[in-house]
Amino acid sequence: MPEETVRALWKDWTKLLKSGVQLGQMMTMDGLSKKAYAEAMKSRDDRHWVYHREGLPCRVCGTNILMEEAAGRKLYWCPVCQA
Repeated sequence: MPEETVRALWKDWTKLLKSGVQLGQMMTMDGLSKKAYAEAMKSRDDRHWVYHREGLPCRVCGTNILMEEAAGRKLYWCPVCQA
């Protein structure tokens, strides 16, 4: 993996973790309108782009979300948007 990709991931992770500590919960969707953000915060199932959404449509492109296990961890991703 290129160093610039690792640095971009690290930057994103630190932002998400800081947000999670402040909110007391994880919210991985950004760029939402105030209304969409409020709706997402009402339901845990609506706070993530791909997490725990295996078999459901990607919120961006509609392709089904996939899940695989690696080193005992579940990895969720969109095969189109995150390939």
